[in-house]
Amino acid sequence: MRKIKDILKARLAESPMQMLHQTSWLLHWCLVFSFTAEKSNGLFAALLADKTNFGDAYLNVIQLRCPHLMRYMVASFLLGRSSYQPQPTSQTSRTPINTLSKDALPTIALPMILAEEEAYSDSFTQFTISLFEDFDFDQALKKANEIYD
Repeated sequence: MRKIKDILKARLAESPMQMLHQTSWLLHWCLVFSFTAEKSNGLFAALLADKTNFGDAYLNVIQLRCPHLMRYMVASFLLGRSSYQPQPTSQTSRTPINTLSKDALPTIALPMILAEEEAYSDSFTQFTISLFEDFDFDQALKKANEIYD
């Protein structure tokens, strides 16, 4: 992933809008892989949470171009906390991707959702706010039913 990121930076350095566009496609494909692979490796969550290796670039792309990915960010952070989605590892890279921390949702996802609430909001992001910010379980249950319907 770092190699792809470096290639995008090198080839599209003079066109920030094109780099933003291509990076958003990269995030979408990582999302598809993370949620459809037979044995998921938590790649989408790792890209967003590993600030040491990837910085805030991918989070910025979500805020600027793909706010709809916030719901998948929350889902990937929640799944990354369970045994369902193994922590990301890489045997071929020189620097391993850091494992997903248990507080990724309240420290990374929730502040972004709150900051972007006026620009983008759906039942899933409202559910997240109700549950993790307001601690309003009745409202969270209503939002969960909206998501289900």
